[in-house]
Amino acid sequence: MLEAVALRIRKTDIRPGRPSRTGLRVGLLGLLALFALSLVFQRRFTSFFEAKPTLVVSPEPGAPIPRSEAEVELAQFADYVVDHVQATFERELGERGQTYAAAKIAHFTDRVRTPCGQPGVVRGTFYCPAERRVYVDLGQYRDLRRRFGADGDFAETYVLAHALGHHLQTVQGVEGRTRRQQARWPSRREDLEERLELQADCYAGVWSRIATERELLHPGDLEAGMDAAAQLGEALLSREDEAQLLEPGTHGTRARRVEWIRRGFENGRFEACDTFARETL
Repeated sequence: MLEAVALRIRKTDIRPGRPSRTGLRVGLLGLLALFALSLVFQRRFTSFFEAKPTLVVSPEPGAPIPRSEAEVELAQFADYVVDHVQATFERELGERGQTYAAAKIAHFTDRVRTPCGQPGVVRGTFYCPAERRVYVDLGQYRDLRRRFGADGDFAETYVLAHALGHHLQTVQGVEGRTRRQQARWPSRREDLEERLELQADCYAGVWSRIATERELLHPGDLEAGMDAAAQLGEALLSREDEAQLLEPGTHGTRARRVEWIRRGFENGRFEACDTFARETL
């Protein structure tokens, strides 16, 4: 049974097994505040929180993995958010006469090997375009919750919505087109990468607006969300370990990321998220 957490999921809405798609409430302002997570993007697939590794696994997608009760709860929470975001994307594309093929989901704890172009093992929740799969790091979420309590749930929600925003780009052909353009114009590689990331942020904003309109979103928690985001960003930037952090400029400044999340929320439409149509960001 999931606990009452920052997303304010009502216990009566939780069913055994896969969580339901109703009762999700997330603080939008806390969501907007989590731009600090962008500082730790490592590659095209995004890593938001570098947990201290305690386990190395190489799971086959779909294979059962022994988990503790706490990990089961974390996985249920993540699946709950994923279900809601994907249901929203599917409905919105359907209204436009388009088809949304749902992303596959794989859970792991702390580290995983993936054929997604990253050598060795990777950590943190990320999206793999080649597999059309979101890898959810339960260790990352565990540490977010331990460090920030309820606000860790705001962070995890943003991580998942952003990752699924990248999947939406794959479904719409934006991902593939951007990679071809980067190969053709190497001098524009970072600019195109930033546009890709900002569009995924905007898609997360669109989802949060739709959740609000359906009275599933709880307003508030701005100060707590901002505080958690700031602490997380500072902690990650000050760490000294094997993890490599990409320069923050590659994926947009704080102001730009907040601007595009807000743009998605205020417009509530995917069409408002075309970062590639703008001459300047």
